[in-house]
Amino acid sequence: MNRLLWSLLVFIFILLLAACGTNEQSQQNNETSSSEDQVAEIPEVEVKFGEQPLPVKEKTTIEAVVTQGSEPVEDADYVDFEIWNDSQGQESSKTIEAEHTGAGIYTIE
Repeated sequence: MNRLLWSLLVFIFILLLAACGTNEQSQQNNETSSSEDQVAEIPEVEVKFGEQPLPVKEKTTIEAVVTQGSEPVEDADYVDFEIWNDSQGQESSKTIEAEHTGAGIYTIE
């Protein structure tokens, strides 16, 4: 009888340890998955022109205001403008890298 009682106590003890370990592991998994579920907001770009309509064969300033959520993006990897002449088509385009001027604003002339 004593041996049966000890076996039963050991079995219950092992079950308790296994249940506690599973609960802690499950809780850690939930914390990890909730932080992975948070996705960064997509950056938004608003393009502004110095003059409208754009002058022909004259320099003008073009700005891109880059925000993510409600915050300006100060550290964009790159901001490029692709410019082409309608009569020559998009195949004749050229890409110009913008300069960061502050407050999420990137400009070209």
